[in-house]
Amino acid sequence: CEQLLRTTIPDSLTRKYINIIKSNSERMQGLIQQLIEFRKAETGHLQVRIEKTDVAELIRFVLDNFQEVLEQKNIKLIMNIHPDLLYWNSDRDSLEKILFNLVSNAVKYTPSDEKIEVSASYLSEPNIVQIQVTNRGVGIKEDHHRRIFDRFEVLERFEKQVMKGLETSNGIGLALCKNLVELLGGTIRLESDGETYTSFTIRLPELAPDTDAAPLPNEPVRLKTTDATGYPPESEARQREIMIPDTVKNGLILVVDDDPEICRLLHDILIHTYEIAMAYNGKEAIEMMKLRLPVLIITDNIMPVMDGVELVKIMKQQELTRHIPILMLSTKSSVESQIEGLEMGADGYLGKPFHPRHLEAMVESALSRNKTLLDYSESPYLAVDLLEGKIIRKEDRNLILRITSLIFEQIENDSLSIEYIAGELAMSKMQLYRKLKENVGQTPTEYIRTIRLKQAEKLLKTTSKTVSEIMYLCGFNNKAYFYREFAKKFNDTPKEFRKKAGTIVNE
Repeated sequence: CEQLLRTTIPDSLTRKYINIIKSNSERMQGLIQQLIEFRKAETGHLQVRIEKTDVAELIRFVLDNFQEVLEQKNIKLIMNIHPDLLYWNSDRDSLEKILFNLVSNAVKYTPSDEKIEVSASYLSEPNIVQIQVTNRGVGIKEDHHRRIFDRFEVLERFEKQVMKGLETSNGIGLALCKNLVELLGGTIRLESDGETYTSFTIRLPELAPDTDAAPLPNEPVRLKTTDATGYPPESEARQREIMIPDTVKNGLILVVDDDPEICRLLHDILIHTYEIAMAYNGKEAIEMMKLRLPVLIITDNIMPVMDGVELVKIMKQQELTRHIPILMLSTKSSVESQIEGLEMGADGYLGKPFHPRHLEAMVESALSRNKTLLDYSESPYLAVDLLEGKIIRKEDRNLILRITSLIFEQIENDSLSIEYIAGELAMSKMQLYRKLKENVGQTPTEYIRTIRLKQAEKLLKTTSKTVSEIMYLCGFNNKAYFYREFAKKFNDTPKEFRKKAGTIVNE
């Protein structure tokens, strides 16, 4: 579907049905993913990464996904976040799923012209964060309270609905919420009078962050380096020798992998050009760098004690090591696992098995690129640029232009999502959210709507198409919503705007 939508399709009806197919396939993929996560959480196989999480930012990010449907249904959103609630140690991914499912549930069942309230606060006794999602206008009867979290009933109901070809409800999402909350050591509670309101309250304790590593210490340690056989020698004389750079070779490369065979393979490929040192996990690699910093690191992703992602994260946080290029190796081929490593600051990703020449090319490219950047950072041409009169970094300006281009390419697609844009840019949804807020002062949803409205303004001025045609061409599928948002931005309805612009059209 994505490939068909990228091509020039003159038939708007064909494009419409391709979008419907795409939307339904994405929905099915989401349901399958929910079932997988539900099962993982239930059996205790869902991995969590405890880290400092900006709860207020995460709530705003989740709510931005629903902004358009809230406006279409004229639902008033009230957000109350306590100013003392800044960062909280928890699993960001699980917390995002919990919030998304609770807000999705509220939006789905809240009637038009009602309100939804999302509040978050810190309770010093007993040191927990409390998040509450309340919707007005509909309730859940008391005899249904227990059943909506019951995993057996939820899965049985889901299976029956799928077999009958019926639209599935949000039962899986709520059951998943309960499992995720309990996985984080918290509780979830439902309150409702059965008629006028429904409120879900989650309480989460603060968890110990996953930090097996500390900043680079100063005391010396033994450094395992390789001899001609590829095995780490025991000789301390050899360890002292590696501290003195070999001027014939092009610097020290640190290989981090718990598989000795991979270490030996990398050694054999690179030893003729570079000095090689080896470590068998991320923590050991950090210890090794007390003796001498490498010019480049090649690390596996999955390792005991400390994995590659955590190693990259720590390296990029250290002033002394953040400039060192890092290449990641892994058998994990999923886009998400690659994005995770790249977002932490890795400079390249190579899947196992790999071709030796491919590895050599990536090493040469990373070192060359790093030298160019270091030379440029010392020059007077440090990157700044203008975007609509605002001084921003050139890379940020290029990113905004790329985002805008993606929106224009899909502007007729009324289901254009933040997920699609983030996927095309190989970045996370949260990173996309932050970049837009920082550089244009708008959330992704607001920016997409702004581009759609600007295009509608242009078409109203320069074409003889009807308002309805322009509405659909710009990705709006609700006339009342289009008229309301256009009037908000341009202080006129589309017809009044066109009349003032002097464009004469018989509609």
